[in-house]
Amino acid sequence: MSTEARAVAWIGGYPEDSGTGQQGIRLLTADEAGEAAETRWVGAAESPSWLARHHSAAVLYAAQESAGTLAAFRIVGTTLTPFDEIPAGEAVCHLLVGPDLLIACCYGDGDVVRVELHDDGSFGERSLAVPSIDPHAPEGDRQSRAHCAAPLGDGHIVVSDLGHDQLRFFDTADILQQIGTVVLPMGSGPRHLWVHSTSKVSVITEYSCQVITVERINEGPWRILSTVSLLVGDVPADAAGAELTGSSDGAVLYAGVRGPDLIVTLDATATTVLGRTPSGARWPRHHRQLGDRLLVANQESDEISVLQIDPATDLPGGVVGRISTPAPAHILAIDAP
Repeated sequence: MSTEARAVAWIGGYPEDSGTGQQGIRLLTADEAGEAAETRWVGAAESPSWLARHHSAAVLYAAQESAGTLAAFRIVGTTLTPFDEIPAGEAVCHLLVGPDLLIACCYGDGDVVRVELHDDGSFGERSLAVPSIDPHAPEGDRQSRAHCAAPLGDGHIVVSDLGHDQLRFFDTADILQQIGTVVLPMGSGPRHLWVHSTSKVSVITEYSCQVITVERINEGPWRILSTVSLLVGDVPADAAGAELTGSSDGAVLYAGVRGPDLIVTLDATATTVLGRTPSGARWPRHHRQLGDRLLVANQESDEISVLQIDPATDLPGGVVGRISTPAPAHILAIDAP
């Protein structure tokens, strides 16, 4: 590795699944040209499938999915030192960090957890939202599966419930007070969210492999605005929608689909598919644009593939680099807020 190597991103994932035996968070470094890149282990954590930064303190948080806990690490340069840990919920899989609180979503039991944060980044009081009620089968036995939370401004958030096929809206001011819902088609599996504005949100669905956009007008109820399919024809049995992100210039959205292993590019309104690009390896669980490259965390291939983005169209092209790393699941830019 070049002496000019710089820290690029924190990498979370499931390294125990890859047989390396070295569970924890890794650091991605690259040379100034972005050509030579590698990851190295920097902190012990159990299945750190999602990472997030504190807004002001030098603290990194990890959702320890297999342990069902939240872990906090102090950041000194590129060194991580664990300093706090609390229970979250079964299979905690996503974190949203605000100035003074953290929201954790738990896939296993459906809990949405509100945790107050102290000024030094340590954990404070913990409370839960009221449990989700399945709008399709209120007397049934489908498991609630909270999967992602996103901010809407003024202390409001939206949470996807993959198991109950709905979006839930909360005021986070003092407790998690539910203030609205949008019911999505049964069996769609809403997973990860992209916020266009305080009144418009898109969600990628794991099971139906669609992007569904919802909106509200004049403070009225939220409603479905549009639905677009990410695949052509019937959805294969092994297909699963994954991550939904926006390009750095705001012109397009990137949607990952596992199984077919694609990055699907949509227009900014999330209504039109502009292109479908192979992810470069197996099971693209997460992706993130860094500069003119799209980094794709291919969990089952134990690698991050690097796709070149066409500056004229924002479409990702072929693989221009491969970075070996065990079972990656999340890429967090080193300078992310």
